[in-house]
Amino acid sequence: MKYKILLISQNFYPELGSAANRMKNIFEQLQKRGFNPMIVTTDPSYPNREIFKSERYFDNDALNQLEGTQIHRIHMRFDKQHPNLVYRLLYYLELTVKLKYYLKRLDGFENIFVSSPNIFMAWATLFFKKNKRAKYFLEIRDLWPDSFIDIGKFKLKYSKPILKFLEKQMYKQADDVVINNPFF
Repeated sequence: MKYKILLISQNFYPELGSAANRMKNIFEQLQKRGFNPMIVTTDPSYPNREIFKSERYFDNDALNQLEGTQIHRIHMRFDKQHPNLVYRLLYYLELTVKLKYYLKRLDGFENIFVSSPNIFMAWATLFFKKNKRAKYFLEIRDLWPDSFIDIGKFKLKYSKPILKFLEKQMYKQADDVVINNPFF
């Protein structure tokens, strides 16, 4: 019997960039090695939604045939690239709620691999674990909330302790943490 592995990532094929490419490669390698992967992701929107209205980026026929069966996309009302911080926050809150609702309908996975950032996807997955038997892997590609705070645009004096607490809880909830940079 093939192991059922659930991947959860904001970025995936056909998006451009390292995060989407890494998740696509992980998905394909799991298939090649006899696993049964499924990914929950969002509609492609990086670097922007407009370019994906063209079919030109959907150039992998094998992956295109898996849409709706092994590749599941959460459709978002708000735009993660919106210049207004309030709309971006609404995007992340919408994503958290929709992902949590979506995950309630899924079962039977031996392993669940969630990629961060987006930190809200990790929170929705790890803080509300439904499948207690599954092993949860958390991939860290960015130190959050530190990277967010270090930008310096936001004054998070009062919320920083809460965010750091949530960060520690997220790590504790994961069965294993995967990093792509040894300096993390």
